[in-house]
Amino acid sequence: MKTEEFEMYLRSTNLSENTISSYLFAVKQFFGQYDEVTKRGLRDHKIWLIESYKPKTVNLRIRAINCYLESIGKGEMKLQFVRVQQKAFLENVISEADYEYFKKSLKKTGSCFGILWSGLWPLRGFGSASLSRSKQSMYGSAMWIFIPRAES
Repeated sequence: MKTEEFEMYLRSTNLSENTISSYLFAVKQFFGQYDEVTKRGLRDHKIWLIESYKPKTVNLRIRAINCYLESIGKGEMKLQFVRVQQKAFLENVISEADYEYFKKSLKKTGSCFGILWSGLWPLRGFGSASLSRSKQSMYGSAMWIFIPRAES
C-alpha cells in the first residue's frame, strides 16, 4: 500500500485534516529514504528522526508510521515512542524579593493569596484558604491565585 491507499484508510477513520496531512507527510518522508518497509529501515529511520527533530515531532512521525504499519497489516513491526523529558525547572519564577514585596502589598490591601505549584501542592498563604485537587488541576501549574479575604 502506498500513500494514496493510506490516505483513503486515514479518511475512513475520521481523523482531522491536520492529522491526515501530518501522517501522510511522515509516511512520504519514510518512503523518500526507503523503498520498502523493513525492520532495519524502520530502526534507521527512527534514529534519523531522533537526530533531526525534537522528541514531540519524533513521536508524531512514529505515530504516523505505526498507523501506516497497522493499515498494511504489519502492526507487529510498530516502533516504540521516545520519552519526552519534562523540564525540571520553571522559566518564569519570581525572586524571593518580589515574593516578599507582593506579600507585604497584599497584607496592606487586606487580600489573601496563595501559590499553586504544579497543580498538586496545597495552597499556601494567609488565612485558611485552600483548593480541592480538582480545582487545582483546573488552574494548571505555577500560578498566583488571589482570593479576597472575607469581611469580618
